[in-house]
Order: sequence, then C-alpha cells, then structure tokens
Amino acid sequence: MDFRFPAADEAFRDEVRDFVAKEWDANQYHLNDVSNASWDLDNTEALEASQEFAKKLVDKGWYTMHWPKEHGGQDAPLQRMLIYREEMAYRGAPATSAQSGDAIIIHGSPWQKENWLPDIAKAEMPIALGLSEPGNGSDLAGVTTRAVKDGDDWVINGQKMWTSTAHHSTWIRMLVRTDPEAPKHRGLSIVYLPLDSPGVTVRPLYDMAGRRRWSEEFFDNVRVPARNMLGEANRGWYMMAASLTSERVEIGSPAALLREWEKFVDFARGYRVNGGSVLDDPTARNRVADIRVKLAVFRAICYQGVWESSLGEDVSRVASISRVLSGELVQELWRGFAGIIGEASLVSPHSWSEAPLDGFIGVNALMSTGRTFGHGTKEIQRNIVAQRGLRLPR
Repeated sequence: MDFRFPAADEAFRDEVRDFVAKEWDANQYHLNDVSNASWDLDNTEALEASQEFAKKLVDKGWYTMHWPKEHGGQDAPLQRMLIYREEMAYRGAPATSAQSGDAIIIHGSPWQKENWLPDIAKAEMPIALGLSEPGNGSDLAGVTTRAVKDGDDWVINGQKMWTSTAHHSTWIRMLVRTDPEAPKHRGLSIVYLPLDSPGVTVRPLYDMAGRRRWSEEFFDNVRVPARNMLGEANRGWYMMAASLTSERVEIGSPAALLREWEKFVDFARGYRVNGGSVLDDPTARNRVADIRVKLAVFRAICYQGVWESSLGEDVSRVASISRVLSGELVQELWRGFAGIIGEASLVSPHSWSEAPLDGFIGVNALMSTGRTFGHGTKEIQRNIVAQRGLRLPR
C-alpha cells in the first residue's frame, strides 16, 4: 500500500503551510479545540482575529472548497480536504471551513440555500449547535425541547446547554421534539433560529479554569418561521446522526496532538531537573514514545475513515473509534506531560514567565476531563463499534 500523496496534493500541502505561517500566529492565540482546549474562546480579541482569518480563507477560495460548484465551491475531493484539515490543525489554525452549510446543501430547501448559503460562504453567519439539554447529553434522542406548529410558525419552549459557540454565534441549529407521541428517535426535527429572537436567553457556563467555554440557552415561546425547519418534520434524528458521524472522523485531531507532542519534546530536552533533562528518566521517555505510537495509529485510522467515506461506505464504526481515541489521547497526552514536568506544570497560562509551555500543560490536563464524555460518552461510542464494527448483539 502506497501512503504517499500525488505531487499536486503535496504542493497544496506546502501552500497551506505557507499560508498559515503568514496569516496566523498559533503562539499568540489558542483556539484549536483539540490541542489547547480553546483557552481563548472567551477572548474577544482572539475571536476577532479568528474571524479575520476565516475571511482570508474565503478570499482564498478555501472556506467552501468542499462545497459543490453549483453553490460556489470547488468540489474538492476528500483527499484534498484531508490534507487541508490536517495541515491546518497541525499549524494550530482555528476553524477552517464552512461545515455549518453542509447540511443545508444536502437537506435544505431552495429558499434556505438561496438565503443562507451566501452568508455562510462569506463567514458571516456563525451557527451554534444546540443538542445537549440538562437531562439529555449522550442520549440525544431524549431531547425534550418542544416545537409546536402554530400557523406558519413553530413555537419553541425548552433549554439547551453546553453549547460551545453560542456566545459568538448569531444563529443556532437545534434538535427539537415535534411529535411527542412518536418513538423518541422519530419525533425529532431540526430548526434554525436567530439567537436574538424574542424569548431567547443566553447565559454563560464556565469551565474548571474559570473561562467561559459554553453557554446555556432558554427558549420561552420563541416563534420561528416554518421555513426555517431543515428537511421534513420528524426526520431530524437521521439528518443529525449523519452529520455527527462525518464530523467524528477527526482528521485534524491527530495532527493537532502531534503538534503539541513535538512542542513538548523540544521543550523537555532542554528542561533541566536535578542537573539533567526530564527525558533522562526512562519512564518519561517510555511514556512520550507510547503517546507518539498511539498518535500514528490514530492518524492511520482516520485515514481509513476518509478512504471508506470516499467509497461511499458506512463510516460510523471508524467515526466512533476516532471519537474514543481523540478523547482518551488528549487526556493521556496532557496528563502524561503534567506527570513528567511535575509541580511546575500546575501554574496557570501566562502567569509565570518561566512556566513550561507558557502554563498550558496543567490547564489542558485539567480541561481534558471532558474529552471522554463531550459529544457522547466513550461508552456509547464503544457500543457502536461493538454493534456496527464487530457485529455483536445488543
């Protein structure tokens, strides 16, 4: 098997690398969720810089290059998108493409495509994803936020929480229950609504480091036009499940983690403790080497997912494996680094000029706690692997 890319694709990788080096300083802002726990998600200056970077991607034609040409994209093949997302993640760049428009292209009405896709394509319609609720996180089919038809509108009541980007989005794409009498997977729909709609309240939720990482949203008789529903009523579960499956083949995750691994090794070689490098300890070297091997395996699995997707195959098994590996490797990497460095890793970012890796080791080890249950617990993902990959009974 030949894992090398064609010369044209490698030239594109070089182009992406040079572009990011010129247009984004990954050492100034930490907005890559996988590697840095998005420390600057509540930093207005960083978010504005991220938006400017997205605009540059729009001008470059990369922001929507995976879209069909009829919608202004380039019909970029999966192999090209793999290189793009992997290289962006490895260079520490923030959001890189208009994925929020993908579902609209596939399931949207002509009106939605005409009115929403142009703004999404220009990075001018940031859309948060409203899934989890106070009593429903991993089991999204248990969503209780209601949408009741009233004339030409849907009237929404309920609550969403753990929404990562609500405080810097203008819209939210929500999973709501439209038929309470149907089996729980079959009574759900997807609606889009502006977050400034009357009856919407957005409140901050803070992480263990005191940063605003999420929001919770309350909906009190919020009216949304019926035309804002994606696809057919009561078919939302199937559209959402397909979207999440494709997102979970996390091509960027191993690349972003590899970046952090390399930064740590470069740092640790010169970090002196008791007269020697911390990597003089064979236990530390073994831990670092073990993580590197697992990252290589993780990358190969993600490549397999992209390959199977290009063949039109069901990638839910690989997507679930990827989700488990992503969460567990983030924890293993940062907690492993913290164990090697010791007490010096416990300081907060930017609080001590001599802190190892500017203080991000300890806080990322802390924030990695949520990586194994965010977007669904690893136990649920393992069940999917067992049932769809190994054909085991329920």
